[in-house]
Amino acid sequence: MEELPGYDFEAVIIIGNGFDLSLGLKTSYNDFVESNYFESLLKADNSLAKYLNARHSLHNWIDIENELKKYSKGQSNDDRFLEDFKALSNALKDFLNKVNLSEFDHEQPAIKTFQSIKDMPTLIIDFNYTDTVSKISDFLDLKISDVDSHFHHLKIHGTLENDDLIFGVEDKADIIPKHIFLKKSVNKSFQPIDFSKEILNSSNFIIFGHSLGETDHMYFEDYFKHASIPSETRGYQNIVIYHYGEESYYDLFAQLDKLTQKKITKLKQLNNLVFTNTKKRSK
Repeated sequence: MEELPGYDFEAVIIIGNGFDLSLGLKTSYNDFVESNYFESLLKADNSLAKYLNARHSLHNWIDIENELKKYSKGQSNDDRFLEDFKALSNALKDFLNKVNLSEFDHEQPAIKTFQSIKDMPTLIIDFNYTDTVSKISDFLDLKISDVDSHFHHLKIHGTLENDDLIFGVEDKADIIPKHIFLKKSVNKSFQPIDFSKEILNSSNFIIFGHSLGETDHMYFEDYFKHASIPSETRGYQNIVIYHYGEESYYDLFAQLDKLTQKKITKLKQLNNLVFTNTKKRSK
């Protein structure tokens, strides 16, 4: 993991899976569960995959990371859990490696967001495994990887290229001790990094395609705690959160309610909080 440089950024962008989905890429957990890679786990009698498949069939969607916590509670005597988890992780990696990143939609808000910060010193905090940011930077000629660039790109959960995917649950997850391998922080590739100060010191904080879900609360708790408390040393900040449809809007506010310790009103008073819907309205 790269270290943060010792200067302030004008903009900080958080990127989650919804960013890739907005570009038309089939990278969701739903896409994975419906793929041949997941089907191969079922054929191999992978108990974890069977459980996840049943949950997907029940709801027609799935958040695998949260389901891992539920599965752990009911599988205290499952000696195959570690091997099943490793097989699931490898299948996810193989699935994502086959996604064609050259076919993304160039007219989507995700591209326009990067165009809007083209001239700003920007920190890109990327929670995706895919290399979408590099593809977009090449398309827009942002030169993110250059030594003299004012763009700094952090891959939080590892990369497909380096074969170091960090997949699992958060530190506070209620799992039994023998399932400690599920925690992201236990992964050998995990390197803790605190970017709260960089976000707080920026003028523009953008969240695109990230649910702010519990499995990643450890990255955002300090920031939202301070962003919802009056401070003489902190300026007014633009916070832009992209969401997909009405349900996503309320889901994000449910997470903000937790992260601000029920101080959403203060968060709005102290910042310019803007929600942008990327779902196209039917005519």
